[in-house]
Amino acid sequence: MCFTNQKEGGEILLEYSRGTLDVGRVRQIEQHLEGCAECRRLAEAQRMVYSALDDWSAPEVSADFDRKLYARIAREKSSFWQRFLPVTPIVWWKPALPVAVAALALSALFVIRMPHAAQNPQGIGKADIEQVEQALDDIDLLAPAPSSSVM
Repeated sequence: MCFTNQKEGGEILLEYSRGTLDVGRVRQIEQHLEGCAECRRLAEAQRMVYSALDDWSAPEVSADFDRKLYARIAREKSSFWQRFLPVTPIVWWKPALPVAVAALALSALFVIRMPHAAQNPQGIGKADIEQVEQALDDIDLLAPAPSSSVM
C-alpha cells in the first residue's frame, strides 16, 4: 500500500526522513520505497530539506537589535496623528469629526430630496391612488370566500 494514498502517509514519510521511526518500520518503508517512485521522490525531497536546515546557520544579531525592534513596534503602534505631527496639539475637533460627517450626509440627503417635495407637496399623486385601488381590488380577488359551514 502506497503512503501517498494513506491519510497519515505523509506524516510517516516525514518521520522516516527525520529518522524517528523504529527499525522495523524503517525496513518496511525502505522496501516500499524500492518499488514506489512517488514515495521515494517525496522522501528524498524531505531529506534534502532536513539536510539544508542542518547546514543553515542563523546570522548574527546586532547588539542594538532589541532597541531597534522596540522602536519600530512603538512607531507602528502610534496613531496616524502622532506619526506626522512631532508634537500632538490638543485636538478639540477629533471627537466632533464623526458628528460633523453625519450632519453633512443628512444635509446632503435633505437637499437632494427637497426638489421632489417642492413639486408635490402632498406627496401623493393620481398614479399612487390608482395603484392603491388596483392593489385593493387584487386583494379582494385573491381572498378566499367566506364559507357558511363551520367544522
